[in-house]
Amino acid sequence: MEDKLLAREIARKMMANGVSGRMLFVTSPHASTPRNLPHYSAAKAGQTMVVKELAKALGPHGIRVNAIAPGAVPGGGFSELLYGRRNWPFTTTVLGKSRNER
Repeated sequence: MEDKLLAREIARKMMANGVSGRMLFVTSPHASTPRNLPHYSAAKAGQTMVVKELAKALGPHGIRVNAIAPGAVPGGGFSELLYGRRNWPFTTTVLGKSRNER
């Protein structure tokens, strides 16, 4: 939540000085696609909503707020089995079924 507090303080200074500009947050595709870590997905979903709220509130003041979601970066939370899957996690649903399965 530090990012929201920092953004708020920066926005206050920008508006007080009549400065327009941009804020960019880094989020994750897991804001809308679960990855079996509920706390992580919930945090990223919350961050994404904060970005949307900031964009709505600060846009009229000339401050553009956006987020990028760079995708999966191999690390401790990934299984070696998933590295070979093409376009994971977007080729399957939450239940593990192919997007083409009904």
